[in-house]
Amino acid sequence: MSARGTHRLLSAANTVNATLVKGSGGKVYTISGYNAGVITYLKLYDKVSAPAETDTPRRTIYLPANANFHFDFAAGQQFLFGIGYRMTTAAADNSTAAVASAAILALNIDYS
Repeated sequence: MSARGTHRLLSAANTVNATLVKGSGGKVYTISGYNAGVITYLKLYDKVSAPAETDTPRRTIYLPANANFHFDFAAGQQFLFGIGYRMTTAAADNSTAAVASAAILALNIDYS
């Protein structure tokens, strides 16, 4: 088993926060944080660079407004190429609807 790490985003910027967590294959085990804003969609991508709206997410996760969130993938969600994410306020795969500054707080992604 690979060593685990945690990606942390303390406070979202007023963007889609496109981020590459890991530039090679791995697994996501847990995702947690707080949504202080409107309904948000966390989109996970299997790729080696930060994702764009032209990419198709591997998984889209609904984050309810004004609520804590915690997702546990006990066996790990496999990503063959890399682990990336974007956050939008619209569900469409190609959405560019940015989250508000400080809308998502203490986002933690545990991965290997």
